[in-house]
Amino acid sequence: MVFDPSLPKAGLRFIDFVRRTLVLLGDSPIHKFSLEWKSEKAQHLIYPLIYNALQREVLELHLISPKRQFVPSELFFSKTLVKLTLALGCFARETTTFSVLFPALKSLSLFSVMFAASSEMYGVLLASPLLEEIHIFYDGPYSSFWIKQVWGSSIKRITIFYRSCDLDDSCFIFKTPSLVFLDYSSYVAQDYLVQFDDSLVEARLDIRLWKYYDHVLPLPISLHRTRLSCSV
Repeated sequence: MVFDPSLPKAGLRFIDFVRRTLVLLGDSPIHKFSLEWKSEKAQHLIYPLIYNALQREVLELHLISPKRQFVPSELFFSKTLVKLTLALGCFARETTTFSVLFPALKSLSLFSVMFAASSEMYGVLLASPLLEEIHIFYDGPYSSFWIKQVWGSSIKRITIFYRSCDLDDSCFIFKTPSLVFLDYSSYVAQDYLVQFDDSLVEARLDIRLWKYYDHVLPLPISLHRTRLSCSV
């Protein structure tokens, strides 16, 4: 189900329709739930829908909030969620009280997502014990919402597209001893700390000189069945 309650009257009517539909469904599970909202006034109507979906053994959850609105972390808990996508929003207003929010989560995708400075939301998401793949996308050259770190003993695949120009004094940290595949595209950072052990099979690197931005063509590098070590 995909909801876009961005239009004032039509959006509210549609939300009401969805709520009544969920009531009629009783305890029936929802396999995939996608929600996009743009109005801050609709937040008090949106959050119950998210909570309702998570209580129905949802397997996939996709949330898009272009206005960078806050989604309270207390809404986020599911024993069945396998795939989570967060886009454009600012998530977790308060520090979560859960050490693991999604014990069955295997795939996490973050698209220009900002996490509250006082929140442990990002770390708690990475703490999902079955997490195997993570996709990170930030294309705002003057926005830096990601801490440039990925860690987790169960993570096997990482895809990163990071185009912020704040990397001249930054360090990328990868602590993923079970990593098999890495697709990394970004400007050159000051330093890299990587822990891949001998599990890495393939790495695709697209590293650009940050001061020239997009005027410099990328230099793709492919590594097969080798141990990756980066130092800049």
